[in-house]
Amino acid sequence: REAFQKSIVLWEAQGDKAALGNCLSNLGDVYYDIGHYSQARQTFQRALALHQTIGDRAGAALARYGLGKVERSLGQYEVAKTHLEQALTFYQSIGDRHLEGRCLADLGLLYCRLQDYGTAIIYLDESLTILRELDAPWWHVVKTLIYFAWTLHDHGRLVEARDTIIEAMEIERDTQRRVALVEDVTHLGRIALAMNDLSLADSCVQQILFFVERQGIQSIEHPALVYLTCYHILQANGKVQEAQAVLLAGHRLVLEQASLIDEPDLHESYLTHVPEHRRLIKLATDPS
Repeated sequence: REAFQKSIVLWEAQGDKAALGNCLSNLGDVYYDIGHYSQARQTFQRALALHQTIGDRAGAALARYGLGKVERSLGQYEVAKTHLEQALTFYQSIGDRHLEGRCLADLGLLYCRLQDYGTAIIYLDESLTILRELDAPWWHVVKTLIYFAWTLHDHGRLVEARDTIIEAMEIERDTQRRVALVEDVTHLGRIALAMNDLSLADSCVQQILFFVERQGIQSIEHPALVYLTCYHILQANGKVQEAQAVLLAGHRLVLEQASLIDEPDLHESYLTHVPEHRRLIKLATDPS
């Protein structure tokens, strides 16, 4: 983060708006990764405005892509859809297959959040096809597989969801990237719970908690879902005290992240529109 902030000062001094905008988009990604969504949003908006003033369509598309992910995390789903679809249209128009594939994956998760599973599956399947054809970096393929498994689970296609997340886990294990494995194991746990495989689900929880206790939740893209999943699995296995501790930790996380959001409407959207946030708050404040 500090490196990007120093670069921003440099590009501002030189008056290079294109380079400044790209640097801001990179900084926006950093804020997104650490869950500082309000700062990420403001940074991407600044990047977008800069690129638009100089007619830089590629830079504007990249900023819109970042904004789409941030707005989705804030529960602003229709706004997110507008940004992501505009970015996708641009990438398709210039034949940038790699960014097209990545954008399709994020749109797929967005449609999953909107419970439009048919559209989500079409986008995610197309994303996987493109990224595999391009031999894209493994982390982009894994991200799409995670979103795909999430969508299939929510759509009730549990066997396909399980097979999809196992494929992601096999790739992750080869790379030893343990942060992403936490997200894989979270979705495997959700699927196992839905299939009433409580033994596998409990094994997933123990792996997740072992990691979180030592490494924290930094860089986990959807940490609230991790906590909510662990809570439900622990409850199902009769581990009530452990479940309550996880629930309180998840609730505390959501409130802490919400406290970083300055805009009242976005603060409310983050707490009420994102399903796992809404559910954690309800369980923590009204267990009945």
